[in-house]
This record gives sequence, C-alpha cells and structure tokens, in this order.
Amino acid sequence: MHLILVLYLSLLGSISKAEILGKVELAAVGNEILLSNFSNQSIPNKSPFNVTTSTELKPFDRLEINIQTLTESEKDKELLLYVSKDMLSGLSALPLADQEVGDITVLYEQGDYYAVRECFFDVYKWVDGNWKNLYTYDNKGYNCASRFFFRQGKLHSIGGRGFWEAHSNLLIFDEQLGSWDRVNIKGQPSDVYSEYTGVTEKSLFYFFPADYYGKRYDLIYWLDFNSNTWRKFDFSSLITFQKKPQVPFHADISNKSLFDSKDYMVLQVYEASTSGAGLFLLDMQTFSFRWLKNQAVESKWKKYKWKIIHNNNIFLRNFAQELRSIDLDEIFNEAIPLEKPKELPLIAEEEKPTQSIWRWSILAFFLGIGVNQLVLYFRHKNDSHSSVNPKKEAPIHQAQHQNIESQINRLLSQRGKLLTKDELDTILQLRNQQNLDSLKVLRSRALKIINQQALKVYGQNLVSRERDEYDKRVMLYRINDQIKTNEKFLISSEVE
Repeated sequence: MHLILVLYLSLLGSISKAEILGKVELAAVGNEILLSNFSNQSIPNKSPFNVTTSTELKPFDRLEINIQTLTESEKDKELLLYVSKDMLSGLSALPLADQEVGDITVLYEQGDYYAVRECFFDVYKWVDGNWKNLYTYDNKGYNCASRFFFRQGKLHSIGGRGFWEAHSNLLIFDEQLGSWDRVNIKGQPSDVYSEYTGVTEKSLFYFFPADYYGKRYDLIYWLDFNSNTWRKFDFSSLITFQKKPQVPFHADISNKSLFDSKDYMVLQVYEASTSGAGLFLLDMQTFSFRWLKNQAVESKWKKYKWKIIHNNNIFLRNFAQELRSIDLDEIFNEAIPLEKPKELPLIAEEEKPTQSIWRWSILAFFLGIGVNQLVLYFRHKNDSHSSVNPKKEAPIHQAQHQNIESQINRLLSQRGKLLTKDELDTILQLRNQQNLDSLKVLRSRALKIINQQALKVYGQNLVSRERDEYDKRVMLYRINDQIKTNEKFLISSEVE
C-alpha cells in the first residue's frame, strides 16, 4: 500500500505547475506550441474558465470573435463567462456582421462594452440590452487593418489602409458628437500602416509597416503618448521580413502569427542559422527584446473562433472546439535577452516614386482645368462682343427653374412636417448621389436656392433646420406651414 502511494505521489510530482496553470510547453516534435487543453482535463480553481454560479460577467481587455461563428458561440459556456448571449445575438444583427469574413472586436472599458470592426467607423455600445451606434456619420473604407483601443477612457484607432492610401493617423472618438477626430503627432510616418500593433497606456508600437501596395519595411515605429512624438528604429540587423541571410532571424507574419497583450508583443520567427522556429518577444513597458527557441504557433491555432486578451493572458477557442490559454509573463521570463535595435533620426520621409507620380498627375489635372477655364473665359468674351442671341441659353435656364419648381411643389405638399435627412434627400431627388460629400453640398445648395425663391414670393423661408429633441446630434428639417398658396406655383410666378 505504501509503495502504491509513493508511486502515485511521484507521478503527481512529474506534472509541473506550469502545465496545470496553462503555460506554453516546449514541443518534443515539430516545434509546435503545446497548450493546456481544459476540455481534456479537470478545470483547476485558478483557471480563468472556472465555472461559477455568479451572473456577473468577467472583465477582459479585448475580445476578437469570428463573424461566421457568432451564432454557435452563443452556446459557448466559457465565452459566456465574459459576454452575454444577448450581446452575441445582437452582434449577429449589426451591419458589422453583414460581410461574413473577418472578426468583430469587443472592447471592455470600465464596465461598458463596445463593438467595432476594421473598415468601419461605427462604434456600437451596449446600452439597455441593445447595441447602440454612437457614430453619427456614414464613412467607410478609410481604416481597414486599423487597431482599436482604449486609452484614458477614450476610444482610439491607429492607422489603416483605405481605397487610395495607407496611413498611420491616430484618431480619437468623441462620444458626445459621435465623430472621429485626428490627433496631430510629431514625426508621423507617412503612407504606411501595420496590422502588427501593440499598445500600452504610455506607448504604441508598429512592427514591419507596409505601404499601400504591400511592400514591408524592417522597421519599428514607437509612438510616445506623453510627448506625442514618433520614434523610428532599424530592425534589419536583428529581424528581417526580407529574409536576408546575414540577419539572425527571419519574421513570419503570415496568418497573423502574433499575440499582443497589456505588456507584450509576440511574433513567430525563424533562426537563420538553423531554420528553427521560435518566438520573438517585446516587453513594451521597458522596450526590451527576447528570443524563445524551439517554439512555434501550431497551425490549428492560427485561426480561431474567438480570442480573449486580459492583462497578459490569452484565451482561445479554435475550430476543433479546443480551448487554450497562454501566459505571456511566463513565456517572457523563460526567453533569452536580445540587443535593442538601432534608433534612426526623425527626418522627412523620402518621397516615394508612386507618390511623386500621383502628385504630378494631380497637378496636371488641375492645370488642365485651369487652361480649360481660360479658354471658356475668352470664348465667352468673344461671344459677348459678337452679340450672340441670348435666346439660345433659354432652354437651359427654363429647365433649371422647372427642376426647382418641382422640388418646391413637393416640399409644399409636406408643409408642417419634420423631415429626416434621408426623407429630404428623397423629396429633392438627391438619393442617386453615391458620394456623401457631394450629397451634402447638393443638399445645401438646393435648400439655399429654394429659400431664396420663397423669400422673394412669400417673404419667409420654406425649409428650416432644427435639432432632434431626443438626440441633439441629429439634424431635422421643418417645412414651413405658414406659407399659403393660391394654387400658384412658387417658381412659375417668377419665370417670365
């Protein structure tokens, strides 16, 4: 009996504390990360997924959830420890989930939940059991591959790639106005973005920035929030994306083999001398670098149903329904220190050939417009000296009045009503305008002309603007019910 007890205790001693707590262990074969699988063993009391009867949700920093798995994730008991079933079902109904590719990011900030997604400026906040969009405009496509984060209680977005350019602009969201504002930063890198971004309360880091066409640079950009200044470091002597043979490590950032947390950024890299896989770690608080040999991200973990980041812990569920946790503090403590990259001076960025071509093209375009205007000016001057019959322009003049007359008559039929922006655009027949800026300009011009004509005939404006009493950020349009017409067209009475 004593012998059996001794053997049992010796077996327990062979299981390390790190394995029980979910630490990453070295793989014996294939250089793959082995993580604690809570679905195959009992859940220890210290586990972040320890089942509890409490209805209070656990805090976290960031949740990234695959859009295709939103519905089935509503039944994931481990995920439901952090977000409610109503939140998940509500996400499925948002425009953010219309495109069934990519992730939705849920941010937890001081008891509030926010849902965002790259390529969208929409900011949804969980309010009274529903996701409410705080963004009051309709812009998209400027911030693909951007990173959202909270700092000092405010939502930020860094960088991205749009339809025409890549950028590293820092934006801050104003919840009161429902708009994004750009922050002016010294030494901002031009025409580059990075999907590999780490953020702390004091700093932000850009790994391997890329231009609009996908060319990557062996650089690290470091944004110091305290001084609002960017710093630049040459990474090429330590790690290269270009796979230069003389550089110790080659980066592998396909499939986003990266983890980032409160203090760390982790990249999968390969040692040039042995081609062995390992992990490259940056402590963002101290700007110190380390290397952990014989490690790699197992392929089945490069895609996940959801990933939760809380402090320096990463929790994942993959498509094989396996659950994993990673403690980045323990990984960093086991890694070997590396030298720091060389800092480069902040000088004006060299103009890229593509930028030069674009600038000269734009200059030539406006120059062409200027020449065309000069030609039209002199032609008009010659025509006036030649006493051209002005009746030739009458059909155009008449058509313009007919269009305005039609708009005003439709507005008169809505007298006393309070119209939304979309309802007004429909009446003015402006909804076929795809460009939002053009739509705003056309709406403003139309209202100006309409009110000018109304003042001429009736001595008062036909349309006035006022704010929605329930949401002061929304503008509504009041159609004057004091105007009386005697079956007479407003504009036709003015056309001779």
